[in-house]
Amino acid sequence: MTRQLLEGAYRRFHDARDALPQPTSSLFQHDLSAEVNTAPWRMFMELMIEDHLSESTNYTNEWCMRLRDWQAWLDVIDAETDKQQALEIQWHFVEPVVFWCMLRPSAMRDLFGFVATHAVHQANLVVDCNYRDLLDEDAENRYLKRDQREQQLRRIGARWPGCKRFAACLTKVDSKSCRDLTRNYRNLASHGMAPRFEVGYTNIVRRAVVPKPGVVPRADDSFSPEATSGKKAMAYTVGGTPPLRLHEMHAANQSEFAHARAAFETYRDLLRELLAAIRSAAAAAQSDLQ
Repeated sequence: MTRQLLEGAYRRFHDARDALPQPTSSLFQHDLSAEVNTAPWRMFMELMIEDHLSESTNYTNEWCMRLRDWQAWLDVIDAETDKQQALEIQWHFVEPVVFWCMLRPSAMRDLFGFVATHAVHQANLVVDCNYRDLLDEDAENRYLKRDQREQQLRRIGARWPGCKRFAACLTKVDSKSCRDLTRNYRNLASHGMAPRFEVGYTNIVRRAVVPKPGVVPRADDSFSPEATSGKKAMAYTVGGTPPLRLHEMHAANQSEFAHARAAFETYRDLLRELLAAIRSAAAAAQSDLQ
């Protein structure tokens, strides 16, 4: 890997990126931040909600831009006639972008669920004097699993029509079909050994717990295999996980981004609903004092 190769590849990357068509949707603006900051939340809570909104906006926009980088690098690699040099460009430039993007579906689903929970919770505290400042994770001061967090969000957000729409959009991000298509890349990258890209097998031998095999006699004095009820055994399989294809993963990641973008749009709609309600509640409380 030479400096000349890397510098030339980076120049071609910028040329390829400039040649890409303009995206069909623009980046999200920070226009809601001012509305959040001036709304009558409980003391200092506007800082928390605005912080959550800004970071969600930044991550969503960054994902969009990194997907364009990924596409431009694919064009550079496709145009490279030397296979070894293409692999060197892939390793040095492309895979860091790909790694970041491949972790986004799971990360963004959890992020959106987290910020929506806190926004809904704080709005409930403003509009409902009987609502308690207590979330499920407070009992043991721990993070909830995803299904627990989203179940809680649906429960505490039941009064808000926008929350139901948001929760429905959220389930489309990082779905089972995405995990299957990427061969569970995010989970394996975080907790095991992830598949490689384009070349190389991983997890050549796998260990798993399976029902213990047994045999059942037949009427003709032969035997048929059958799992032993309630008993387990260890099984080792040989074969490995084949590499993921960069073009296929880019298309899959673009699809996941579209789901995440839709979820963020519905969160912004939900936030506007919450803002209108807490302003109305504050106005009513002020009227009662007069």
